[in-house]
Amino acid sequence: MSIDKTATQILNLAKKGFTIDLEEKIMKLRVEAIDLQKENLKLKEENIQLKQQLKRKEEFGFDGVVYWKKDDKKYPYCPNCYDVENKKVHLQNYHGGWKCKSCKEHFGDVSFDHYGTIRGI
Repeated sequence: MSIDKTATQILNLAKKGFTIDLEEKIMKLRVEAIDLQKENLKLKEENIQLKQQLKRKEEFGFDGVVYWKKDDKKYPYCPNCYDVENKKVHLQNYHGGWKCKSCKEHFGDVSFDHYGTIRGI
């Protein structure tokens, strides 16, 4: 039942003097209002998350290997940390490529094996 319909029923019961029925309807109205508040809060939180995702998409670009901040091309950001954990971690120069100090992954021109050692050295 909608809040409007419940409120109308409450008003009608109040006019007739049915206090027990009136109290039941008031309790129902309170429950419906709480449910709406919960839904409203959930939607606001979702809206904030979507705005943050949109801002990140506008702020960063992916070159196929790493993320770059669009207004700062000096240091790239780790795609693993960014995509999986939503963390913005600067990569460090490492033997002609890039290394993440957080997840320990390597990116760039140098070929690494899965143990993090440079192949061919």
